[in-house]
Amino acid sequence: MVGNPLCAAIVTLLAAWPFIQPLGLTLTQIRLDPGAFSTAMVLVAFVLGLLLWFARELGREPIQAARASAGLKQRDMRIPAAIGVGLVVVIVVGFAFFLHSGYAERAKVMAKQQVGLGYQLHVNSLNVDTDSQRTVVSGVVIAWNEKEIRYVQVHWEER
Repeated sequence: MVGNPLCAAIVTLLAAWPFIQPLGLTLTQIRLDPGAFSTAMVLVAFVLGLLLWFARELGREPIQAARASAGLKQRDMRIPAAIGVGLVVVIVVGFAFFLHSGYAERAKVMAKQQVGLGYQLHVNSLNVDTDSQRTVVSGVVIAWNEKEIRYVQVHWEER
């Protein structure tokens, strides 16, 4: 079935979501903008449904018979599925380690200076560009509390 590797990767990504973003931030996003959350979930469900339908249709007997008569061999989709899941896991683990690095901690300190007390902080993205003379770091830190979510731009240069 052709759609299985992508389905496996998407399901793994959904399961890994709590490791990518704090649960408190996700719940705050849902509470402050339930429409956006609902829209995203409908889109995810639609894509997964479409992939599963596609995989089922390609696995039907007439398609398999046509493939066999054309001389195409049956492929075991467990290996691509495992690779898809493995890639998502590697990306999530790498992302988690990077967003808890010294750069991430400095980004949080800078964001806290901009928003003040009373906010929880999460590094959403970091870009580190290094050449022979300097390192330039820029990123976005999400600051949130019960009433609002703010996206704080951070930028600094190291020599």
